[in-house]
Amino acid sequence: MKNNKANKKKKINRKILFLAIGILVAVSLIIFFILALKIIRPQSSIGIYSEFTEKFNFEKKTSYDSTIFMGNYDNMILKIKRMDDYTLEMSQQYILDKIFVINSLFREIHSPYPGELSNRIECPDEFKPEKKSNMPFDYYIIYSTERLNYGACSYDLIKYKSINYFLYCNKQNEFYHVELFIPFIQNISVYEDSVKNLKCLE
Repeated sequence: MKNNKANKKKKINRKILFLAIGILVAVSLIIFFILALKIIRPQSSIGIYSEFTEKFNFEKKTSYDSTIFMGNYDNMILKIKRMDDYTLEMSQQYILDKIFVINSLFREIHSPYPGELSNRIECPDEFKPEKKSNMPFDYYIIYSTERLNYGACSYDLIKYKSINYFLYCNKQNEFYHVELFIPFIQNISVYEDSVKNLKCLE
């Protein structure tokens, strides 16, 4: 009798063990697939590509008017904002509005504590956006803070240099605003061609 009870207890324990292992495996697989869906590859999901973007792992976020892909690689951050059902005219207007807002962050303002010499605060030219000629859209080199915000007018506030690049895909009616952030101490000109080599998926 005692042996039978011991054997039954062992069988029950084995079943519980196998069930626990099965649940653990199932949960692990679910987590794996969730992460696999969250970390996406640029060619199939974003709509534009280059050898440079292949280095980044992206996370996708959807807002009311666009889809945003945030990628990280080697202390760099790549933000790609995609707007669907856009015309070329809408894209041009977006750029005008965006650059107007960014430039407004660097305009001269009245000081709340006027001194003897001046009652205005002006951002030095060295911190203002640098326009780069390009077809069909110009792009811009802009300093940014640790939180990826523009408008910093002193070196102690600057964490990154950024490239603001724009790309329109005519066949897909998609417009892209690309922002590459690299550490301030690095030479950003090295990465300009990498961003300019972005292509639309056919």
